[in-house]
Amino acid sequence: MGGSERVDPDTGEEALTDLDLILLATVVAQPEDQSSALIGKKGTRRTRVVRGHRRVTSSGIDDARGYGIGDVVPGDATIVSIDKGKVVLQRRGHTELLLLGDPRDETSSGSNQAAPKSAAGAADDGIEKLADDRYAIDQQVIDKLTASPGQLSRLGRVMPHSRGGKLDGYRLAALRHNSLGRKLGLHNGDVVNSINGHELTSMQAALESYTALQEARELDVQITRHNKDKVMHYEIR
Repeated sequence: MGGSERVDPDTGEEALTDLDLILLATVVAQPEDQSSALIGKKGTRRTRVVRGHRRVTSSGIDDARGYGIGDVVPGDATIVSIDKGKVVLQRRGHTELLLLGDPRDETSSGSNQAAPKSAAGAADDGIEKLADDRYAIDQQVIDKLTASPGQLSRLGRVMPHSRGGKLDGYRLAALRHNSLGRKLGLHNGDVVNSINGHELTSMQAALESYTALQEARELDVQITRHNKDKVMHYEIR
């Protein structure tokens, strides 16, 4: 990898990057050089007031794309490793960390942090099973998922899945019994192939589906379960 580790003088730990970047997701694969990271640049955040609290309704992500080990990201930093929720960058002869989520969430005022925490339980309760493959989702659940990219980790772990040597979607794993993914009717081993007709054949396609959540009123999610195709339908209300 080369280069020395840049250390935070206050904590003594490896320093976080000061580049205006947001790590949206990581996909850790074997061999390691097949791992990928979805990284965007910070854009303008939109907010609205909900029940007296200011809430982020857009993460403000610009020019997001998938990167692999050895790729150069904006700011002339090179990716030297990709791990779960973490990317190690090399810049100016030093290594530094880019962690999952939006760094701006860490600097929000106390009142602004309280809203997402108080909404966590309500968001989980805002899912109603209408039929075996049909669910209703409260808008607040979608707001929480799109407010911070790190919230996507609550769906479980995703791994790239190939069919015939070509990426055809992402396989879900580590879905706990009471996790958000399970409440949405998803199972460990499900492969998510497309969302509203958009095939998930790249990290860029996955990002486009993620950003589309902010405006969608219905979601048709094509999955493969036990080698059989299935469509999960979600109504957003």
